[in-house]
Amino acid sequence: MQIAFALLSFISGSFLAFKSGIAGVWWAIPAFLLCGLMVASWFIFGFIQSLKSWIWEFLSGVMMICFVFAVIFHHPGLDTSVQKAHSELFVLFQDIRSQCRSPNLITDDLQLHGMQTCGQASTYGLMDAATELWKAIYFGPGASLLDGANSLANGSNKDRCFEKYVEAKKICPVAFSTLNQETLSTLARMGVTAP
Repeated sequence: MQIAFALLSFISGSFLAFKSGIAGVWWAIPAFLLCGLMVASWFIFGFIQSLKSWIWEFLSGVMMICFVFAVIFHHPGLDTSVQKAHSELFVLFQDIRSQCRSPNLITDDLQLHGMQTCGQASTYGLMDAATELWKAIYFGPGASLLDGANSLANGSNKDRCFEKYVEAKKICPVAFSTLNQETLSTLARMGVTAP
């Protein structure tokens, strides 16, 4: 039974590493592989025996550093180009009624929600990055494996500002015709497609 749980732990870590590679979060690959390996060692050698090992402490440090780098280099909340895109979209949502040929199609609700989500998106992104950084530092391999599985099951957090942009652009594409090239490339990199 212990071998089955050890194998399941290692396969879970490997799968999360694979999914991280597909998502382009390169630093999470070795971190999740280490998580799977370390949790598997709990089942094989025993939890207390694993904790006493200097190899365990070394691998825990390497895992933590990899997760910290994954947050620093890959989290959209720390990406300045994403923050600039939020700012530019916020300004465009302010003027959306004056830009549309049919301003009555733009509801107050859409304009207000667009301004709110884009105005607050960078703050929420930074708060989420801080939470992820906290988890990278304080979660051990077992909690990291469970958190990774939970994130995979629930999907990643959607950027509500970009969702409102897609919704508004369907109604009034001319309002967003002045987006600069950097914002357009950031939207494309983030997988945002608008008609």
